[in-house]
Amino acid sequence: VGHFCLVMEEQQALLAGGQGREVATSKCLTCPWPCLSVLRCPWSSCQWISELCDWQKLKGQGEMCFFLFLSLKDMVADGMVFGDMYFNLEWPVLAWFLAASVVVPQILTWCFLWSASMSTWQDLVWVMLFPAVGAVGFVVLSCNQQPIWQQQVALGLICCSAMRICTFLKGIGAGKPALSSGATWWEVAEGLVEAPFSGILTLYGAFLTRQAPSLKFGSSVFFSCLSASFAAQKFDTVGETVGLGSTVLGAIKKVCATIGSRSIAWLVLIQP
Repeated sequence: VGHFCLVMEEQQALLAGGQGREVATSKCLTCPWPCLSVLRCPWSSCQWISELCDWQKLKGQGEMCFFLFLSLKDMVADGMVFGDMYFNLEWPVLAWFLAASVVVPQILTWCFLWSASMSTWQDLVWVMLFPAVGAVGFVVLSCNQQPIWQQQVALGLICCSAMRICTFLKGIGAGKPALSSGATWWEVAEGLVEAPFSGILTLYGAFLTRQAPSLKFGSSVFFSCLSASFAAQKFDTVGETVGLGSTVLGAIKKVCATIGSRSIAWLVLIQP
């Protein structure tokens, strides 16, 4: 392609040389060789593609989808551990402490944003929607003596929050979190407060079993560490434009090992 462009440029220069005219040349967006404006380079189609598609916006939307998936997976894993602790292991006190470590930080975050005029009563409804539905459903199902798995699903809803979905929907159109939604603070509260507490309680429960942790416990601890790592890295680079790749590498290099070692150290100190 490059040789073809150069040959056509030389031919046009010879034709225009007798009349003293200069040949207008242009360079495609990604084509490394100059080509004539009258000749359409096959690679120049990327120019109108870039005009139709906002790559920066698509990149931001992809990052938001990734972090939403991570958050939802962490909440679902915590809910599964909550139900397993309550019914299978018969540790109701530890199970409710685990649920409190998930719900209370969200309520405190809402109070903080309310004091800064960055949240509304509707946000509190989104925060308490799943916990309230789960608690009511658990009471109704247990009173009617429904199957255990249905009660476990109801308990799992207590560890979920619709606020992350709400902030995602507010910012997905622009490809970045909306500043008015306080999305950054919700991520920080979830990753730096909720995830460490729930991860430590889950690991503590795994130590109490005196055997290898199950898949539920292992996945909960894993996603708690990931959530805490990414939240710490994003909080460290707040106000800066950092790509997903740099965020992942920074979370792995700077934070992940530290969180893991400190969690294990706490468990060694408090294990029975």
